[in-house]
Amino acid sequence: MKDKLVHTGHKKLYYRFRTIGLALLIALGIAGVSAAPIALTATFASIAASAEKEEAEELPSYEAPVASS
Repeated sequence: MKDKLVHTGHKKLYYRFRTIGLALLIALGIAGVSAAPIALTATFASIAASAEKEEAEELPSYEAPVASS
């Protein structure tokens, strides 16, 4: 390790922070990939709910006609 430090001129903390940064980047990627299906499901559910609501509003009401006397 000392040869690498002398050769590149970096300190020991540089490599430690680089490793921590890489681990955090991987963890963020995994969290993003696992959150995507949840977001898509919620989006599709809201689209379906709004479509059902619009369909219910468009259907005529079948009430018995009022007899006028």
